[in-house]
Amino acid sequence: MPPFDFTDFPVLTTPRLLLRKPLATDAAVIQIIRSDKQVNRYLDRPAEINAEQAAVFITRIIKGVAANQWLYWMITLKDSQEAIGSICYWNFSPDQTIIEIGYELLPDYHGQGIMQEAFGVVLEYGLTQLRPAAIMAYPRVDNQRSRRLLEKYHFEHILEAAEKRDHHEQTYQLLNTRYTSPVA
Repeated sequence: MPPFDFTDFPVLTTPRLLLRKPLATDAAVIQIIRSDKQVNRYLDRPAEINAEQAAVFITRIIKGVAANQWLYWMITLKDSQEAIGSICYWNFSPDQTIIEIGYELLPDYHGQGIMQEAFGVVLEYGLTQLRPAAIMAYPRVDNQRSRRLLEKYHFEHILEAAEKRDHHEQTYQLLNTRYTSPVA
């Protein structure tokens, strides 16, 4: 499989949303998201970050996209273009047959179907354009909204050895029925 190339960054749209490339100016919303107690409740990361840490983080994300290490979209409402969350593909396996999806959204926008809308278009892009054999997700056991979102899109809960040791996260996987292994 040829290596991923994100030179032409895929801007994705839905009826309400524009998913775009991250910008340095997104550091402010990154600081808010990554410092939000409700969002961080389900993530293993520092409880909050300062403006400098947010700027370093968004710079690393932008460089990683440019280096084809991951795909990271900022979720914006079409009418404002202001970022309200993010969704990404990352942790690509060395042969790019397995990728991980991650996502977060400002709490003010929870319960409005926004992540479901963003997730659907990103999932479709991943399955048809990146074409991995599987897409993985690792929600916390107590994050019922995340688990329901994954199950809505037919991700299956699988038990991995790591999950047996760490009862805080669950492993979900979506096998890509459109995947075809490259002929050797």
